[in-house]
Amino acid sequence: MNKKIFYFVCLLIYITSACGQSLKIATINLWHYPNEFSKRLNSFLLEDHNFNIDIYAFQEAWTIGNKSIYKMFLKKKGYYDCYFRTNRFPFFEEGLAVVSKYPIINCQSYELPMLRSTKRRKIIIAEVLTNLGKIIIVNVHLSPFENNHNERVAQIQNVADRVADLVSREKTIIVGDFNEPYSNTFFQELFDLGFINVIDENTCTYCKNNPYSDKLYDSSLDNIFYNNTKFKLKASKIIFDHNAVSDHYGLFLEVSNF
Repeated sequence: MNKKIFYFVCLLIYITSACGQSLKIATINLWHYPNEFSKRLNSFLLEDHNFNIDIYAFQEAWTIGNKSIYKMFLKKKGYYDCYFRTNRFPFFEEGLAVVSKYPIINCQSYELPMLRSTKRRKIIIAEVLTNLGKIIIVNVHLSPFENNHNERVAQIQNVADRVADLVSREKTIIVGDFNEPYSNTFFQELFDLGFINVIDENTCTYCKNNPYSDKLYDSSLDNIFYNNTKFKLKASKIIFDHNAVSDHYGLFLEVSNF
């Protein structure tokens, strides 16, 4: 067979197979306490088995002594990972992480503006070479607590500014714990860039029925944003709601190419 024809046939086979594939992405705040560690680790592994996630974004990816859901999951699965520390005390450390069964070819962290808080806040921007081609995962953890709303406003502006150039040329998904109740106004700058939120005002990810929450309120603190000109949405749902591992439930997204 002529080499040019051979390579063309291979390309057609790749394109055809890629079009039928999908990518599963999840985000979860791992809650930086060791309470009921073994039970939570087993719950995490069970939920991962149920959903077969391709890429995770973790917030509060913690290690206390020899206990760490993040590290034990990583060791068990042998996945690629990208981790940047956000906090450290004696015998305790936590950070942001992206964990992927596909190669992470580049990963950077960037500081977010701080107005009131003393704890460092970052985002991770990871380039992952997936079955759908290269995609960008932006993992976000904004400042907590109601009185830090103005700080979160400055931080989401920073996130939007940083991804504005990326979204025009790359397949980009923004995930994480935004510590802000559902609000079209708060996320308007992401919407202006063409992102769509998989949740709505009826979604609860920090919930009174979670055995690990403080049971004070129901709120949608966690979000996943995707661009429907770059991806076709196949599914999205709350996860870890039947197998709780944290004071937050997680979010799941499945997308494919057009």
